[in-house]
Amino acid sequence: MRSYQRFHKNQIILFAAAAIVGLILSTGCNEENCPTCPDTTDTIVDTVYDTIYDDTCIDPISTTSYYFVDYEAGNTVRLVEADLFSDGNFSMTQLVNSEGSLEGGTGVYSIFDDGKVSIKSSDHDIGDTILGATSSDTSIMSFIINHAQWPEEFAIGFKKSNGLTNAALTGDYYIAAYEYNNTVRFAEASLDGNGAMSFQQLFDTDGSLGSGSGSYSVAGDGRLTTGDGSTGDQVVGTISSDGGMFACIGWYPAYQNEIFIGIKKSLGLTNAVLNGNYYVTNYEHGGTVRLAELIFDGQGGLSYQTLYYSAGSALNFSGAYSVASDGLLTLNLPLSGPTIMGVVSSDGKTFTCMEVSVNGHNQLLFGTQRAN
Repeated sequence: MRSYQRFHKNQIILFAAAAIVGLILSTGCNEENCPTCPDTTDTIVDTVYDTIYDDTCIDPISTTSYYFVDYEAGNTVRLVEADLFSDGNFSMTQLVNSEGSLEGGTGVYSIFDDGKVSIKSSDHDIGDTILGATSSDTSIMSFIINHAQWPEEFAIGFKKSNGLTNAALTGDYYIAAYEYNNTVRFAEASLDGNGAMSFQQLFDTDGSLGSGSGSYSVAGDGRLTTGDGSTGDQVVGTISSDGGMFACIGWYPAYQNEIFIGIKKSLGLTNAVLNGNYYVTNYEHGGTVRLAELIFDGQGGLSYQTLYYSAGSALNFSGAYSVASDGLLTLNLPLSGPTIMGVVSSDGKTFTCMEVSVNGHNQLLFGTQRAN
């Protein structure tokens, strides 16, 4: 039952993210137009209410299906499929769960006109907070879950596709990864469009850099599988419809599990590709999750403001960034160590990073450009 409650909530927030392209209903958060507004008994501080919930909700989108990958503090990884319904409800089913039996769930979602998302599951516990962000076309979404009773979670998902083949993943990608027990990695991978791939690690907090090769398979709806499963490992996930991004979980019975995000390399990018406001979801070692707003000035400067955090304190600061021609992203933040490596998409609307933190709590981040 415990895994059901957690995953149930996880999916809700993802689905909520998808509803951003509807018609505006009315301003402010109330149960009539935003079914996931906090109950009067929920323990949400005023500052969170003001920055998250006191915005304009939009109509739910037409019924749409998604795949999501999920990482939960404590070395649990999952793959889920979900339906986001036009009446504001959703349902989800686990396809892979390293914790044990496969569960399902239902709930409601709200989407705000700036791209924030909020979810409430049918078995909502007082104090649960499930927040995230979606792309303006609702094809990409990410979320964080701070449970009152269970470990925190981080997830990312893509809308299901039609008619995809292995050819959807062709070319070179950068990959940011988080592995249980505070390991972060950055790598590059080449996929040939025919089911063969190779990779090379560029950074690994564990020490030596690994490399290898293998196989991959893309289903028509965008579900991604790597390897043949002969070792008992499962590396599964989902890809965007244009093949520019993928997200996977790695379930390794003999090792630590992981979640990783890949974005295709680009040509001719500069700092100007990141310009404007982005919502960032991130998972930090130890189970802290955050939703923040990151503002890029298009010239190498940035500012960061925490909107919600499950533990610790709010982080608000300025810093610098650099985008290489191929999309390689480097951030320089006051509270981080010397290494924040990532990658930005060719259109500048999404990015992902792995961070080595000075406080010893390494992180994985995913950013989506604000809808307005």
